[in-house]
Amino acid sequence: MKSFIQSCPSEQYNSVLLPVLSQMLPFMLKHMTERWAYLRRVRESPGFDEDNTDSKEVLEDVVLRVTAREYLDTLRAVLTSGGGQPGGEESLESGGADKMVTGLGDAVLASPALSHPLTLTILAGLAWPDSPSSTKAAALVDLVLPRMLELNTIQADDAAGLMMSVLQAFQEMGHHEANNIALTHTALFCYERLRPRFESVMHVLAKVPNCQQEDIVKFDAKIISAALNASNKTGEKAKKDMFKKIVGSLAGKETARLFQKEIVIKNLPNMAPSKVKAKTPSLDEQTERNGQDTGIASLFA
Repeated sequence: MKSFIQSCPSEQYNSVLLPVLSQMLPFMLKHMTERWAYLRRVRESPGFDEDNTDSKEVLEDVVLRVTAREYLDTLRAVLTSGGGQPGGEESLESGGADKMVTGLGDAVLASPALSHPLTLTILAGLAWPDSPSSTKAAALVDLVLPRMLELNTIQADDAAGLMMSVLQAFQEMGHHEANNIALTHTALFCYERLRPRFESVMHVLAKVPNCQQEDIVKFDAKIISAALNASNKTGEKAKKDMFKKIVGSLAGKETARLFQKEIVIKNLPNMAPSKVKAKTPSLDEQTERNGQDTGIASLFA
């Protein structure tokens, strides 16, 4: 499907690709939602054996993960086909700085019937229990959001829902280091672009458990200040550190660490350093000490 989309001439978008996508996008959204829900229930059942690689459930899990990754790559092809400079997948997954929505992507995002299932799929993909899929979806959010803001297709409720989806994904997948990095970047990226237009995203951030209201106020003021002075790029690290402090408690934990008890030993005595083994002197040093020739030199005379 990716090859077909990328090879399709731009003059055939309206007559060929858009009708196909109008059927494919809603179907795949429903299909992926149902399959992930089914496999979540299967994994939670007592009889599920992940080590039995021949079981039907394990094979379905593998197939769905591959399908999810391929489908997100297909959506990337939809969004970036038909103009602009081609870029590698690595550049998109590292933040998409050199990628833009062009051609077919513009046509899809301009149509509510197409943009709605596409964006819902991307937001759902952030929380799919597959680390590479979540990372790919995060890169697609970075790609789509600026263009949707340019098209003025986002309302206050949409902005709040988008921010909530990113934070929920952070809660689901934040215990994976790669996803923690990608989702932290995406959440901060969304907040920076949505907050100047929609105050509702600040209210969403305030719902994060165990966060201090003072921290949110300081962070929000810094974002607004940066938006008013777009040329000033200083303080990027400070913004990220403030944001991490707010959402830090939101990240989930791995199953193996859910009930881990932290052990703290107070007043632990210092360990005595072990004795250093005496260095064996070299032959030259031995000669200098006792004044006797070891005779090694005469063997090679």
